[in-house]
Amino acid sequence: MSLSPNVTQAILQGLERGATVAGESSAGDERFIASLLNALLPELDENARNEAFAMAAMSPSPVIRIALIEAASHNLDWPVSKECLAWALEDHSDVTALAIDNALAPGQHVPINFVVGMSGSGRPSSNVLSFALRDIVAEARAESVPRYPSTDLPKAVPNLDDMIEVPAGTWVLGADSTMMRPNAWFSLELNPLREVNLPRFWIDRDPVTNQAYDDFCAEISEHGHLYCHPDEPPNKWHRRSTYGDARFGPDHPVCGIDWYDAIAYARFFGKQLPTINQWERAALDLSPWANPQAPQGQGAFRAFGKVLQTIKDWKDTARTVTNSYPVTTTVPVSDPVNPVTKEGVRGLIGNVWEMTRSRFLDGEDVVPMYRHLDSNSIIGDWTAWIAIKGGAWTSVGELLHPRFTGRRFLLHRSLDVGFRCVVESE
Repeated sequence: MSLSPNVTQAILQGLERGATVAGESSAGDERFIASLLNALLPELDENARNEAFAMAAMSPSPVIRIALIEAASHNLDWPVSKECLAWALEDHSDVTALAIDNALAPGQHVPINFVVGMSGSGRPSSNVLSFALRDIVAEARAESVPRYPSTDLPKAVPNLDDMIEVPAGTWVLGADSTMMRPNAWFSLELNPLREVNLPRFWIDRDPVTNQAYDDFCAEISEHGHLYCHPDEPPNKWHRRSTYGDARFGPDHPVCGIDWYDAIAYARFFGKQLPTINQWERAALDLSPWANPQAPQGQGAFRAFGKVLQTIKDWKDTARTVTNSYPVTTTVPVSDPVNPVTKEGVRGLIGNVWEMTRSRFLDGEDVVPMYRHLDSNSIIGDWTAWIAIKGGAWTSVGELLHPRFTGRRFLLHRSLDVGFRCVVESE
């Protein structure tokens, strides 16, 4: 079918308008625009197709951008497709690489010259595949929801008494190759060396304890989910999964909770989860890379009583955790084994991993839109994986370092992940 110039221009104007407002629209609107894009691209001439690609690439909607990547992957004979895939890999890291991998039809391959170019870009395929997020394109997204509590609610005023002030400043965060030992369990792409300017903030001296979290749950039961995140699952039960397990004492850091639980607690007290940059700045003077072994008495050696030499050993050992083994898991937040920063922040390393409000793959704030979706439908969506920091009682020594970044699915209630809160300067 050949389209007249007027029809082509009308299509482009419609796509441009749709791509621009997609971020303010419902998931259904975004999927409609994405379907329209895929249906019309083959009917456009080369110049119009190039223009449509450019407009869709700049869309704020990840649904539309992923549809563009799928179209490029399925139509590798279009010159603009190779340019689009190369741009996507450069600007959207490994997430896009996996989206491309999923978009390819059975037996279809990216041209060899593109693969060579990808390898030369410093993004080895082993790094791409190591994330194990093959289903990166979520099939459905929830409708947009309000992101703030009702203005009728009284503002929660944070108490700074048990918080440590971190002064404003410019800091070098992340890591480069000089900070790594050979064959390190560490990927530079996840936390690259960078200079970051941070305004003043306050951070909890200790991670939130089981007792403090249980008291919060009692408040929720009495007064309702007034300050909880509006995107949290309907009828959410905030009780920690470790409740009743004697190994996780009242003065131990809370774990067995998910990201929505942590967000609800923080908002209830007028606080936030830290960003990955805030957390790393607070922990910066702990565990210098020159000695990457665990501080004495911390981590997997303390919990399991043995040195774990390989990733396989670590994974195999982690699978042995039950409701009775190991006997020693977390320790009280005041235990001297917890390292203390020069500013007085305790237990950032080695007791529990600590959640941030940052996404794992790009470091931006988590913006969840998953309400009413079951976990199976969003576990493959890269935006649902959060950055965690600090290592835990399950971690080998190398992971117990402020520059290492781990990940967790935001709905997982892990036995080794907790959190602490921050308050930012207004």
